[in-house]
Amino acid sequence: MKNTWAIVVMCIALTLTACQAAPDSKPAAAPVPREEQSASEQAKAKASEASNKSSQTQYDENDVSLKISFDHGTPQSKRDEHLTLVAYNGEGKRITEFEDVHVDKMHLIVISRDLSVFQHIHPHLKENGEFMITTRFPKGGDYQLISTFVPTGMGKGKPAIVNKQWVHVEGEAPTAPPIQPDKELTKVVDGKKISLSFNKRKAGETVQLTYRFEDAQTKKPIHDLEFYIGSKGHVVIMSEDSTSYIHTHPNDEASTGPELEFDANFPKSGKYKIWAEFQREGKVFLVSFIVNIPE
Repeated sequence: MKNTWAIVVMCIALTLTACQAAPDSKPAAAPVPREEQSASEQAKAKASEASNKSSQTQYDENDVSLKISFDHGTPQSKRDEHLTLVAYNGEGKRITEFEDVHVDKMHLIVISRDLSVFQHIHPHLKENGEFMITTRFPKGGDYQLISTFVPTGMGKGKPAIVNKQWVHVEGEAPTAPPIQPDKELTKVVDGKKISLSFNKRKAGETVQLTYRFEDAQTKKPIHDLEFYIGSKGHVVIMSEDSTSYIHTHPNDEASTGPELEFDANFPKSGKYKIWAEFQREGKVFLVSFIVNIPE
């Protein structure tokens, strides 16, 4: 009998405990360990973290610096030189992410002080933020290296950063004659006759440059110019004293010839050298002119 009453009391106690529990309460689900998450979930999480980090990174073009170094220390003419270019923000931290600027992450223009040497090359970006390129200086002397790039986080609508630095190259440095304006603005390059004309020549105002292309033998207009580095043409302009630099592209990128128009503003009067790069049938060709811009 005592055993029976003990069982009855135990049942009543269990019933009361069950009634006190919240009717909708459920045990909390244990968090899924990271290693048990699917690959897609982990990828999404990483992408979200990267996006948040990128959106928090803001750069001011005035605070961005560029360090250029050569594997051999002092560059020497007529040998391969390996350049490393690294950009830093205002806090001295290395910048590793960059936007495309006409297809490439960086454009590097190399111009000798006497304007006789011109190179338009494109360093390769490594994951650690280093840009690397191999080039060769044809002669000794001073060269201006002009780098154009856009760090991720600059913000839309802001101009690309244009960094200018002088380097001295050891080696024989023959003296080049002072530049003189071309009497005629027409040249033949690789079987193509190229003419340059201006709507006006005046310093401090927007000037339109028009290039016209035709076959040098048949005299027929050329209508099949191709994209080169994301544009139908690249025009680089440098003043005689190497202080005024302009890099411009066609007003109408849909045009394939026979004419391409470019806008430029020459900041001061004087002599300027103008280099222009175009592509046809998979081959890049370069033409240059020297002009005088009056006041």
